[in-house]
Amino acid sequence: MENIEEYVIDFVEGRVSPSDFIAEINKSNEMLDWVQSIVPPQIKGSIAVPVESDDPRIRIKNIPVPYNIYDAFKKFEYPGFRKNSLGYQLNVHSEISRIMVAAFPEKRLMPDTRPEKMFVFLLEVCPSYIGGSEVDESGILEEVVTSIPKELSKTARQKWAKERIKELFHVEGRHHPYWIQEPEWPMLNGEPMAYVRTVKHGMEGQTHYFHDPQTGVERSVEDWH
Repeated sequence: MENIEEYVIDFVEGRVSPSDFIAEINKSNEMLDWVQSIVPPQIKGSIAVPVESDDPRIRIKNIPVPYNIYDAFKKFEYPGFRKNSLGYQLNVHSEISRIMVAAFPEKRLMPDTRPEKMFVFLLEVCPSYIGGSEVDESGILEEVVTSIPKELSKTARQKWAKERIKELFHVEGRHHPYWIQEPEWPMLNGEPMAYVRTVKHGMEGQTHYFHDPQTGVERSVEDWH
């Protein structure tokens, strides 16, 4: 790429989309190598090290180390993460933006706020009982957010998204699982399965049952304290 600096600035300020930028950094290390080369000394990385403490809640502490952008990006990964999810896009944009703003204070860069707004919007419209690694991997929630009719007002956009999510996950009224742990809604062929019922196992846990309306395939998800 001829002018990496200009391209990265365009990404920070919103003239290059997060998905296009991520596609570029997935092609080669050229972009991230350049960003690493301009990291100012005040930006540090950190590593977690075990510590001995009388407090059982304190098992590790973070110590500063020289910044490495590849190590920083690895921290964005989690089970089921996708490199084009809204959460990943926001993390990449935030990390690159803070480096560029610190490295080029004279340019008075104005980071784009849309990645954060879209991620916050998704958190607002998605019910707490919907989620999990299979849902994350499918990208179905991001598809809902990006397909909202642009002419709608903010209130109408929220209503449209909430209704669409419930429709896709076959939720009617309050008929949905109440999870003990974090939700792990099952998917089949990229589509959400329909919740059927829950069987409780005393005070220790429960099993949620789901089925696929199209094929009749059934699945169960264990949910324990």
